[in-house]
Amino acid sequence: MTYIFGPMTGIARWNFPAFFAEELRLLDSGVQHVYNPARVDMEVDHFDPDNPHPRPLKHYAKRDIDGLFACSQARGLIGWQDSKGARAESAVAEWLGIHTALASLPSNEYLAMANETISNIRKSWGVDHDHVHAIQTNGAPSNTILDEAKGLVHGDRGEDYGHPGEDFARTGKIWGAILGIPDVPPAKVAMCMVGVKLSRECNKPKRDNRVDGAGYFETMDMCSED
Repeated sequence: MTYIFGPMTGIARWNFPAFFAEELRLLDSGVQHVYNPARVDMEVDHFDPDNPHPRPLKHYAKRDIDGLFACSQARGLIGWQDSKGARAESAVAEWLGIHTALASLPSNEYLAMANETISNIRKSWGVDHDHVHAIQTNGAPSNTILDEAKGLVHGDRGEDYGHPGEDFARTGKIWGAILGIPDVPPAKVAMCMVGVKLSRECNKPKRDNRVDGAGYFETMDMCSED
């Protein structure tokens, strides 16, 4: 069985099309069995990449690492090195002696087939996804917007960008230089970013906007603590 690993968090549609495109390509190449975490997420959890309600990270980590143990080879999607989770999966694969290679860049043909597969899985649920989610969680999301925002700020993004006080201080200096004004304080940079998310939410309401908005409020508070 071949395991697919790669980045999800912070990528449009959680990068599901790339996962399904690689699965389809592998099957067409003669591979008989593929462990596709994106497919498992959809078929087991009814996770919708267009209306995501993620469960706690440990839920996915345990299930997917268990799946990796059943595999003899693995394919890393483009950008896997930028994902903490994918790097962990790669390390476990190396530890277990599982042959690992870089997946090919998905073609437009396979991406189209992948999107059709995602749509068909969603249709197979038979009822509205929000209703399914409400039934599964008794009306309460297993991972709220605040939970997800906290995970981003204090997880991968915090590791990639550094402390918001330092990151936004640099941004504030750049904004000040461009606008010909004094440096914009870090907390106000965060406030402006909240405004960007509010503008996007007005144009097209989307959970990601609200998650990012909550995250920027969190970074604002972190800047105020300095």
